[in-house]
Order: sequence, then C-alpha cells, then structure tokens
Amino acid sequence: MSIYQLSQFDFTPEELAQSTAPQIYIALGIVTVIATVGVILRIVSRRKSNTRLSYDDYTIALALVFLYGLNIITILNAALYGLGRHLPAVNPSVIPSFQKAALASLIIYFTTTGTIKASLLLLYYRYFGISRPFRIVLYVSAGVVVCWYVGVFVATIFQCVPVAAFWDRSIKNAKCMNLSQFSAATGVTNLLTDVMILCLPMPMVWLLHTTRTQKITLTGIFLLGFFVCAASIVRIVEASKVNVLDPTWGIHSVIIWTSVEPAMGILSACLPTMRPLFGRFLKLPSKTAITSRSGSSGAKKSVVATKNNITPVSRHHDWGFNKLDEEAAVADHLHSSPGVSMKVFVNKPLPGRPQEGKGSGPWRC
Repeated sequence: MSIYQLSQFDFTPEELAQSTAPQIYIALGIVTVIATVGVILRIVSRRKSNTRLSYDDYTIALALVFLYGLNIITILNAALYGLGRHLPAVNPSVIPSFQKAALASLIIYFTTTGTIKASLLLLYYRYFGISRPFRIVLYVSAGVVVCWYVGVFVATIFQCVPVAAFWDRSIKNAKCMNLSQFSAATGVTNLLTDVMILCLPMPMVWLLHTTRTQKITLTGIFLLGFFVCAASIVRIVEASKVNVLDPTWGIHSVIIWTSVEPAMGILSACLPTMRPLFGRFLKLPSKTAITSRSGSSGAKKSVVATKNNITPVSRHHDWGFNKLDEEAAVADHLHSSPGVSMKVFVNKPLPGRPQEGKGSGPWRC
C-alpha cells in the first residue's frame, strides 16, 4: 500500500498544524549533551589517573561522532523534510528526501550501537584480559557482535529491492520487508547482544579479592547499562505502533528513542572508567586489594594503595587484572601527595632477577 494515499481530509486543521519537531530538537539536544559530558569526564578521568588513552577510549569517542551525525540528520529531517508532521501537511516533493534521511539514520544508528558494543568489549579486555578463559569469551562475543552488525547493516540497506524503492514507491515489481517485522527483528537482536555484553563482566567482578561493598558498587556501575536495554525495549514497542500510512508523523517517537538509546549506551560505557573522579563520593576504601588467578599456573597478584604508598604485590607478571582499582588508587594518591613511592614485592624471584637477601624484598621501579 502506498504511503501517499492519505489526504488532508483525513485530518482536522488542528492536526495538520501539529508538529513534534520542537520535542525532537529538545530531546536530541539533551541526550547529545549527556553523551558528550560522559566522554569528556572519561578522558579527564584517564588524565587524572595519569594513564594513556586506550582503544576503548578511542572507539567510544568514535561512537560519539556517529551520534552527532545521527542527530544532525534527524534535525535536518525535521526541519526540511517533514519529520514530526502529518503526511498531508508535508510537501510531496520532499517525501523521497525524508525516506532517504530515515534510511541513513537507521544505518548510522546501528553503526553507533555497534561501536559502543566494541568499546565495551575492549574495556573488558583492558580490565580483565589477564584471564585466558575470559579472553576466549570476549573473542566469541566480539564475533557475535560483528555478525550481528553485518547482518543488520545489510538488512537495513536492502529492506527494499531495488534499494531505491525505499524512497520511490512508484517503482514497479519492487519488494520491501514488512516494517514491523524488520523493526522487531533488528531491535530484539540488538537487545540480546546488549544483555550479553552487560552480563560478561559480572563473574569477573565477583572474583575480585576486595570488600563486598566494592563488589556491589562495581556491579551497580556495570548494571547501569541495563537502562540502555530499557530504552531499546521502548524503541521496539514504539516501532510496533508506527502507522505506515503516516510515516512522517508516526516515526517521530521512534526517532527520538533511536538517539536516546545510543546516548545512554555511551554514558554507561564511560561510567566504569570514572572511578578516579568519583571514587571518594562513592566512599570507596582508600586501601584496596585485587587478587586474580590466571590460567593453570595459579599466578596471583594484588595492588595495595595506602596514603603515601602504592604497593603492587605480584607473582610473575599478572598486572593487567588490577586496572579497575589501580587507576582509581593512582589518581587518588598521586594527585593528593606529590611524594608517592611505589614498591613491588615478590613472593619469589622473578625470572632473570637476582634474589635480594632472604624472603621477599622491594624492587626499585
């Protein structure tokens, strides 16, 4: 059925004068600011902890750039092509441009969410990659995300065959997917991958040798990402309500949630990295210890941070597991005390190192 079959006689003059464009501008402005602040605080936190930016930081910044592009296209669609108004009130000549902008928005939306998922996986690798079994889980999860993204990317572009039929309904013998089924399929698979990624770090957090309060705090920080899942569910529900006969009006709510969801995803991906900034407000202890086991060797290590001394205690070389607390500890003590000292205590000699006396002893860093 053509989208051009509605007429102005199907609406009252008041309805034809309605426009949700202002609501779209406000909503997109708010979520853009929130996501931008999240990324800025993440970078400031990394600087405060005196650590270099990593791949997960770069990918979340890239996701923010994609979000900007998504919101710019949406704003142009509302300002120029009738998004937020009833179809009979829109100039028919701009309808193809509206459809093209809507298709571009979908492609950028999935690219943004895919980049956020990649950033989270890279963050988990940086924090917990010392565990070989967990690395394998991350590799498998990354493969799932790549397959998901390729699938939704191709499906979005080829919703209609030929592709031009998406914005030109006059093309004969064109075949298009059912909009409701397409939205449900892509939305549900997106939600499932989100849930998978958010659950990944939970076992690792509860393996940390630290207080129950800290474990609960860290779990809560990671689980804030489920607000993204809630936004995804709302988007799926709103997409199921779209009136395909009045698309310029019908999709305005879906479009808003299409920006809200990735913006919340960017913020939730940044929250675990902000402990150097907000550790004191979370009332985290000033002394922390993390112990890990790596592979079959049973190697253990921990980092203990006290007021003027940061002491990593290590067997072998398993340092990467400590980054969750180490970054916060370094930031807290390095910036509060200029005379910080660091010592490494080993329970047995490291390969290639001479033994200093009997028992354990400090090595200069």
